[in-house]
Amino acid sequence: MTAAEASKKWGISVRRIQYLCSHRRIPNVIQLGRCWGIPKDASKPRDERCKNDTDAEGEQEKSVSMQKQPLPDFVGEDPFFSVYPCDKLTIFAAKKPAPLFRGEFSHLSYEFIITQSAVSGMVVSGEKMDAAPGMLVAINSEQMHGTHCLVSDVSFLSIQFEKEFLEELLYGIYGVKQARFDNTPILCGEEIQSLVRSFIEEYESRKDGYFYILSNLSVQLAVAIFRQTGIAGQLHRFAGDQNAFIQKAIAHLKENIEESFSLQALSNAANMSKYSFARKFKQMTGKTPYEYFMDIRIMNALEYLNNDHLKVIDVAVQCGFKSHSHFSQQFRLRTGMTPKEYRKKILRQ
Repeated sequence: MTAAEASKKWGISVRRIQYLCSHRRIPNVIQLGRCWGIPKDASKPRDERCKNDTDAEGEQEKSVSMQKQPLPDFVGEDPFFSVYPCDKLTIFAAKKPAPLFRGEFSHLSYEFIITQSAVSGMVVSGEKMDAAPGMLVAINSEQMHGTHCLVSDVSFLSIQFEKEFLEELLYGIYGVKQARFDNTPILCGEEIQSLVRSFIEEYESRKDGYFYILSNLSVQLAVAIFRQTGIAGQLHRFAGDQNAFIQKAIAHLKENIEESFSLQALSNAANMSKYSFARKFKQMTGKTPYEYFMDIRIMNALEYLNNDHLKVIDVAVQCGFKSHSHFSQQFRLRTGMTPKEYRKKILRQ
C-alpha cells in the first residue's frame, strides 16, 4: 500500500509515514523513486515522538516557535531526490536521472510534474502519454497514475500540494472546492519555475521567518499553476460534465426502481466520489439521492394503486420495497396517507 493508504489506515500523517519509511521504522518497505511501498499486513509503527502523557506533548509543541525552528526532515536522504516540505506543499527535486518502475498508484495530494528530461511510458487514469522536457503535467487528487513499463534515467521535479490547502484556495478564487485538472502536458512557464527556485532557495537558507516566506510562496505557486493550466475554463467544463453525469444517474434510478439503492454504484456511474456525488446531487435536485429514489418509487406506486386488481403488497414489490411496512412508511411520509387510504380516496372519485 502507499503512504496515503497507510495514513488512512493508521491515522498518521503521510509525511510522518514517509519519515518512518526512510528510517526503516516500518519493516520490509520498498522505495520506488520518491514513493514508498508498504506491506498491506504491516503493523502500525510506534511513533517515538509520542509520550505517555499526550497533553504534555501538546504543551511541548506549543512552546516551539515555527519562525525559529527548522522544519523536520520528513523524508530521509534519498539518492535520487531532494525533498523540500512545508505545511502547504512538498517539492521533490531530482538530484540525478532516476528509474521509474512499472506500476500505478494514487495519493490525496494534487501533483504537478515539471519534466527536466523527456519522459515516456507515463500513464494517467489508463491513458498513456509522453512528455518532452520543460512540460507541466497535472495529476489530480486520488487519480491513478504511474508508468506502464520500466522507464530508465528520467529527470523531473514534482510539486505535491496538500489537498485541503489547494481546494480551499480554489474555493476562495473560483467559488468551487473541487477541481479536475487536464492531464495533457503543457509548456511550463518561467513564472512557475522561478517560484520553485525561490522556494528551494528559501528552504535551504533557513533564515529567520523562512517558514512564512515558504507559506507565501506556496500560495503564489498555486495561483501561477491555476493560471498556466487555465483551470477557470476547465472548471466550467467540469461542472458541465458533472451535471450530465447527475442526469445519467437520475435516468438510472428511474429505470431500476426495483433494485436496491446503492450510493456507491450511482457515484461510480457518475465518475465521482460518493461525497462529491451526494453534494452535487442535492445542489441540483434539492434532495439526497436516497430521498429522490424514494420519490420515484412512490410516484410509480401511485400509478399502480389506480389498478384495484393489484394488492397493496404486490404494488410494494413491483416498486422495489422489501416489506409492506417500509412501503407504507415511505408512502405516508410523502402523501400523508397510507396506500390503502389513498386507494379508497381514488376509488371514491
